[in-house]
Amino acid sequence: MIPKLNNNGFLPPFDLDHPTSHVRSPYKATLNDISLSFCASGKRQMIFDGFLKFRAKLHEIGLLTGFQWINSSFTQDTELIDNRDPNDIDVVTFFYLPPLTTQELLFSTYPEVFDMNLIKKQYHVHSFYLELNNDSDNLDFFVRSITYWYSLWSHNRYGKWKGFLEVDLSYEQNDVGSGII
Repeated sequence: MIPKLNNNGFLPPFDLDHPTSHVRSPYKATLNDISLSFCASGKRQMIFDGFLKFRAKLHEIGLLTGFQWINSSFTQDTELIDNRDPNDIDVVTFFYLPPLTTQELLFSTYPEVFDMNLIKKQYHVHSFYLELNNDSDNLDFFVRSITYWYSLWSHNRYGKWKGFLEVDLSYEQNDVGSGII
């Protein structure tokens, strides 16, 4: 469930009434929840449509299992905070490799999917990736990567606390059903 934006126009970082509970960012949401909560304008609908097409591309190349953390001006009241529309949606895709595939093979076979500039231009998605098939040799890198993303996304550039979202990567999530896309 997506909580209401706070007075600063951000998702709250945690449940203020129960600050030690497990109800906190990243908030698990469905694509339908995100559509209903953040697609009130034509620009937001265009960005979300690009995100859905980006997810379809990930599914097309076999990335079907994992989750995505979603953040940026898209998940806040940018119209109020900065008096502008959001520009894009920031996404970290945490993925499991398809069977019999390596990260190197996947990246070399589909370089266009992992080209951040092309993805941003085509889909309005600022994309990042983190493989979940890590072995113990990469555990230090994996923990540091998650810590980096969480700490980067839990505050805005002015130091104000904020939350972000998590959506399952599965194909079943793509049935948005809102009628706005």
